[in-house]
Amino acid sequence: MKRPLVLLLVLIAAAAIVVGMIIFVRSRSASDTVPPVIPGAGQMPGVPADGTAPGGDDTGPTEQPIEPYCGDYFCDPDEDEMSCPGDCVLPETVEGLEQELYFTDIRPTSLKVLLKTNVPTTVEFRYGGSEAVDEGTMTSDDPQNRHEFVLEGMREGEDYYHRTTIRDTKGQERVIEGMFELAR
Repeated sequence: MKRPLVLLLVLIAAAAIVVGMIIFVRSRSASDTVPPVIPGAGQMPGVPADGTAPGGDDTGPTEQPIEPYCGDYFCDPDEDEMSCPGDCVLPETVEGLEQELYFTDIRPTSLKVLLKTNVPTTVEFRYGGSEAVDEGTMTSDDPQNRHEFVLEGMREGEDYYHRTTIRDTKGQERVIEGMFELAR
């Protein structure tokens, strides 16, 4: 009587191990997937600028044409923060001077900052690992309705603070403060 019970317990344990391994392999392969390189989206780490395979051998281009999709780290024109929250982050809005601040193309060590305003503005975008936002500053002194910055070389998977100062041509100033998170 004891032998069948022990055999049943061994079979249950073996099944649990197999299921656990399947879950581990699937989650690991999904998290190890490197986003594709999209022309004009910046250079991916480890991929030479000339598009040849890493290691210097000229085995052909590493870029493959792909169709945009939700989860490709890009907020594409047919996506928004509701349909694809992983690619498009909700904008931060401040009363008065109308502006929208987006963080897109979020990767482990880089991201794109996009600021849209209803009137031409200049912008100073400061960021850092603490509220002191003292690690970097991006500025645009040319009054425009759209400003775009690419932040690269950041610490993988960390949270960052930002302070964005916007000035319109009349000298009115608005400040947006908050946090953003890099892909993990």
